[in-house]
Amino acid sequence: MAGIAVSAATGVMISLLSKLSLLLSDQYRQLKGVRRDIEFLNCELTDMNAALEKLAGMDKLDVQTKAWRDKVREMAYDIEDCIDIFMHQHGQGDDKDSLVNKTARKITKLRARYQIANKIQSSKLVLRSRVRAEIVSTSPDMPKILKDILSRVGYGGTEMEDDVQKLIEIIRASLKNKRYLVIIDDLWSTKDWRTIECAFVENNYGSRVTTTTRNQDVATACCFSGQDYEIRKFDLLRKWIAEGFVRVKHGLDLEEAADNCFNELINRSMIQPCFSDDDSGEVWACQVHDLMLDLIISKCKEENFITIIDRKFTMNRASKARWISHQFSHRDMALSVERMDRSQVRSYNTFPAADCMPPLSMFILLRVLDMDQGSYAGPQSLCLDLSAINHFFLLSYLRVRGFHLELPKEFGKLEHLMTINLSWAGLYLSNQSSDFTSLSSLRYLSLPILGGSIALRNGLSMLCNLHTLFRFDIGINSIECIRDLGELTNLRELSVFYSRLGDA
Repeated sequence: MAGIAVSAATGVMISLLSKLSLLLSDQYRQLKGVRRDIEFLNCELTDMNAALEKLAGMDKLDVQTKAWRDKVREMAYDIEDCIDIFMHQHGQGDDKDSLVNKTARKITKLRARYQIANKIQSSKLVLRSRVRAEIVSTSPDMPKILKDILSRVGYGGTEMEDDVQKLIEIIRASLKNKRYLVIIDDLWSTKDWRTIECAFVENNYGSRVTTTTRNQDVATACCFSGQDYEIRKFDLLRKWIAEGFVRVKHGLDLEEAADNCFNELINRSMIQPCFSDDDSGEVWACQVHDLMLDLIISKCKEENFITIIDRKFTMNRASKARWISHQFSHRDMALSVERMDRSQVRSYNTFPAADCMPPLSMFILLRVLDMDQGSYAGPQSLCLDLSAINHFFLLSYLRVRGFHLELPKEFGKLEHLMTINLSWAGLYLSNQSSDFTSLSSLRYLSLPILGGSIALRNGLSMLCNLHTLFRFDIGINSIECIRDLGELTNLRELSVFYSRLGDA
């Protein structure tokens, strides 16, 4: 699994370095004034990324090194945000526009260029004064680990040898007739696990051993949903992909790589599988054990990875919220979110506090939007106007459940949007018409199941990356649109129905 899943610290660096490389390409050759600075930044960040990857495998970090890591991570986020805004503004334009509009865009580009130059100059100062992290060996002290396990399972011996085999035998004897739950945090390698595994007795008392590793930060996405929440497998996999937690590796596509990560988390008991009701034995969802959820949340807060808005939430103005999990429905909490700086939020998830969420228009850098009211859309469900999402130029994932929706007539140029899941939502107005044809990266489209149907605009064949299309109504879509289905060469799953006769 190492190399497929990425950590919170190194993940943003990998994304940032790819964008810096793009800025050095011929497409942006007009950036002559800052090109040398970009080259410097690219070189420095490459070295720092190598250091971060080594730090990610270490058991303990001293205070100074941890502070350096956190500053580098936050700086990388800030630079990436700046580059994303610049590249978006640079990419806008139409040859048929008037001279006035062209001139206005040039001014915008110059302003963006000035902003990115300032960001790079300030970043250089940070880099030149940064703390040099000393990388130490990550080889575990196996006798120390086994002794620590013994001390926690109630072993009464006062002196313990450093002989690994003898320590394993003592642990096995101590656990023989006990029910136990052991969490081994930050496991380094499969070899280390095979040694530790020998210490645990297989008994009939419902005992469990759970291991974690810093290469499995995909598990952090599980804490977005809260305690005792069943997380649908394929929703989770698509969210991992949208967040950039999964990379293509060894000939696997994104879906296959994400599926491997999911299975690995189950094998390590980091998540618990939920099986379908039929006899297929298929895993359709997962849950996170309370103790594991507490551990994941602790690590997320340590790296400022997620802001959880629940009953214990307190406003921390010093930290920048980039991932928000809104789990508590209360107006005071909504006011707290409204006071936060939402311009840097990348992921906003509600379970099921969406009736108290702040206006969407301020989430300008949003990549993931997941709003779940916990049930199907019914007569009393709230209406949600999604017209604002046209401004989310970085949006990769959209899932809405339990609302009546008012969709935009056109989705605009959301070139990063890969998932639209509206399965358990309804339509505010029956038989709406929407244009999805500009969504060149769209891989998964599930249309609302209640309140009418959506008529898709002609040109569906332009969705060349579409893998899945659910709830396509052949009763209200045009003949040309139906013919376009045959042009979707990457389509793997298709669900259609005829609105006048019911599901087919």
